[in-house]
Amino acid sequence: MGDLGANTVCLASSYHAGKFTRPRASGGKIYFPEDGTVYFRPDSKHYG
Repeated sequence: MGDLGANTVCLASSYHAGKFTRPRASGGKIYFPEDGTVYFRPDSKHYG
């Protein structure tokens, strides 16, 4: 990224929810996630 002139990265880790279709799901075929929820669970052993 530095070669492109970028020195900063902004990551949107919590964003608005939506309506997601899951045609192959065994449960509900439509999923409405909760607004502002972060589903990523970091594991400290992967970070210095």
